[in-house]
Amino acid sequence: MKEWEADGQTNMVIIKGTGNKAFCTGGDAR
Repeated sequence: MKEWEADGQTNMVIIKGTGNKAFCTGGDAR
């Protein structure tokens, strides 16, 4: 993620997964 942040061309990252559990960063992602 740090590489994507530094490259200046990445505006959005979508992380997909499988299974029955959910993941949410909320406002903690920096």
